[in-house]
Amino acid sequence: MRKMIARAPWSLLLAAAAVEIAVAQAPPRQAPTPAVLQNYPAVTEAQLTGDLARQLSDGVAQAAKSPFRTGASVTDFDVASHSFGFVATALLYAS
Repeated sequence: MRKMIARAPWSLLLAAAAVEIAVAQAPPRQAPTPAVLQNYPAVTEAQLTGDLARQLSDGVAQAAKSPFRTGASVTDFDVASHSFGFVATALLYAS
């Protein structure tokens, strides 16, 4: 994934820098209470990282077909924010 980020166009790198700044400046979130958590099935770290890897792999495949080399489909609604989210996910996954 780091190789993909290293070859990204400058606009994606600029977006990635904006994400890093936003994440660094965001206030810490309060953890949900156990009562809230009991409504959700347990997810292992392996399941979570595996699903993130799948989503990023799908985005890489989409970017290979896209004339703009974006991980989000340019025909879908709100492609700009989806592309920004793809960059953010790739950076968080790489860390």
